[in-house]
Amino acid sequence: MRITIFVSEQLNNELKKLGKEINISAVCQKALQEEITFYKNIKEVKGMEKNLVKWRKQKEDSLNFTYNDGLKESTEWAKGMDYNDIKEYSTKALGNLEENEWLTEQIQELSEEEQEKYLEGFQDGLRAILQKI
Repeated sequence: MRITIFVSEQLNNELKKLGKEINISAVCQKALQEEITFYKNIKEVKGMEKNLVKWRKQKEDSLNFTYNDGLKESTEWAKGMDYNDIKEYSTKALGNLEENEWLTEQIQELSEEEQEKYLEGFQDGLRAILQKI
């Protein structure tokens, strides 16, 4: 199939200077194929919007579930601790909470984002206990 393309006068002059050094047809075919692929990918991503919304909701639900696990399990953990332990762990930086072997076991299978949510819930649970004391 043959098609006609139009180029600027400046580009045309530069092509004439190079003569047969550039295979214009091959260059145009490659550029067109790259554009076609690019637009097909964009179309696929746009078509996935419904799935993306669903997956975002599922992720949010999963993180909320993980937060609630941390919240509940902080109560169980606190039963074996004294007041100072509860106070210390309720205010520790999240990164330092992982020093606790029991906590490390609880979160080792979780993704980094899930670990943060679990530890956030854990600390919120301890803070709730402290408020009742």
